Amino acid sequence: MVGLVNSCDDNEEINNPENSILAVPEDEITIFEDEEVDIFVRFSKRPVETGTIGVSFNGSAIYGQDFTTEPEGTTEGVSIPVSSGDDGASLRIISIIEPGLNLSKTVSLNFESEGGLSFGTQNSSELVIVNRPEINFPGSQGLENFGEVVELETSEAQTLELSVVGLLDDLNIEASDNYEISFNDEDFSSTLSITAEAINNADTTVYIRFAPQFDALNTQTGTITFFSTNANDVVFNMEGSGTPQPPTVFSDLSSITFGSTAQGGFSPSQAVIITGYRLTENVSVIAPENFEVSTNDIDFSNSANLPFEDINALNEVALYVRFAPNTGIDGPKTDDLILSSSGLSDVIISLTGEEGLGVIAYTSFEEPEGLDIDYVDTGDPAINRTLQNNMGEAPVQYAGGDELGFNTIYIFTGGQGATDGDDLGVTTKSSIVGDTPEGGYTDGVQGYYADDTDGIIQIVFQEVDITGLTTLRVRMDYLFNDTTWEIDDIIKATLLTQEGVPLTLLSLTGEDIENLGLDPEPHIWNNLDVDVSSLAGTTASVQLVIEVQTESGAEEVYFDNIRFLGN
Repeated sequence: MVGLVNSCDDNEEINNPENSILAVPEDEITIFEDEEVDIFVRFSKRPVETGTIGVSFNGSAIYGQDFTTEPEGTTEGVSIPVSSGDDGASLRIISIIEPGLNLSKTVSLNFESEGGLSFGTQNSSELVIVNRPEINFPGSQGLENFGEVVELETSEAQTLELSVVGLLDDLNIEASDNYEISFNDEDFSSTLSITAEAINNADTTVYIRFAPQFDALNTQTGTITFFSTNANDVVFNMEGSGTPQPPTVFSDLSSITFGSTAQGGFSPSQAVIITGYRLTENVSVIAPENFEVSTNDIDFSNSANLPFEDINALNEVALYVRFAPNTGIDGPKTDDLILSSSGLSDVIISLTGEEGLGVIAYTSFEEPEGLDIDYVDTGDPAINRTLQNNMGEAPVQYAGGDELGFNTIYIFTGGQGATDGDDLGVTTKSSIVGDTPEGGYTDGVQGYYADDTDGIIQIVFQEVDITGLTTLRVRMDYLFNDTTWEIDDIIKATLLTQEGVPLTLLSLTGEDIENLGLDPEPHIWNNLDVDVSSLAGTTASVQLVIEVQTESGAEEVYFDNIRFLGN
């Protein structure tokens, strides 16, 4: 029942000070088919004589068919008696509109004074009588017992056929614990919502399944509730029985890839989350060769033991795994990590890593600081010599540090060398480097750059000690411009033993660059990778020398990511 009260200010002006003021309720009142509302009219002054308030009806709602009143009225209206001294009068409106038809009818209540009573300025009110939104399940529908279902698994879905009428807001559906619902028998959750526009007057299937969570054993009762604004809730009861899982161990990962790690080194560890339930014995972890495990990410070995008490009841325990290659053979390593416990099937986690040779020495020309400023040789271009660094220009020599040191040597061939100012030395220049798929240098943000050398430029690196090595490789990335190269252009890389014996790693002329398509557009870094293990054990050290000769500013060449690898 809805009660509505309005009042008047005692100071409100009245037409007849001998009579009371009647305040009519709010302009519009809405009630549903199973509701009634009391309209209470309060007087600002108690009447001094008996009278009546007349209420006439106008609109699509019909008295006796869609609504009735107390006191009883007719299709024309109703009279409300008022006695001397009353502080107000009431009229009860009772909706009897036929349910389920999605109807909306209105009736205007026009108040008229009778028996000498006078009114304020408001003398009518609008009543809207509507059907309550309905959530229906046509036919005789219900849900059967879902029977026995293993915890953490799900039953086959049952269905309810839903039909709704007159919803004003979203339809919401909620399932209690251990039950799930879906509109498509695929995407299940504990709650669903659908707009009134989408579901009004449309038949919809709702799928319900029993999904007992961990430890939801034996009989599990629940409910599924359908509700929407102004509609009566509809609730279905459900029942199923949860049965225990057998002892089980889970891993959140089935495989791990570690990438490249140098022989004798360790990759960063990766955490695997292990959990389980109903275990009675510890879980044994065995790591294969080249891999190690730890329970604290500090102490690593080839095995670990996980107490069953720590992982039961779906408690999560982190197991740390790292790649520790030790075969001395360059290439991929793949094997299985095995978790086992008595009476359980083994849990297998596939492990993969790339064993790389140890870095003996390297430079990516991140040392010294590079500059995108031409180098100008201030010496005599006719004299062979080691070039010196000039302040504020790209450096051409470096004493060494974390990276290999180097010198740049100029050899006169009849040209003017870099006396006219050329791109030479360690640079941050993007140029064609920015056009590569990598979008820059292959390691870091600097490289060594040369063009228009007008003579031979030799980049001579520090000697690298290879004593005790059995395997040795030299790797280098190099990049050419897409232009016309002449036959006398030269790009070479040579490895010198301590005794001065040369081993050619790369030897290109301009003709080779043109014929081999080494200067494609867009530009691509070329990767030099040469096995020079034949030198291991024959010399104590090796020295890399790169040689460049070009005659044009368009004939650009870059070097980066030079590595001496071995074990």
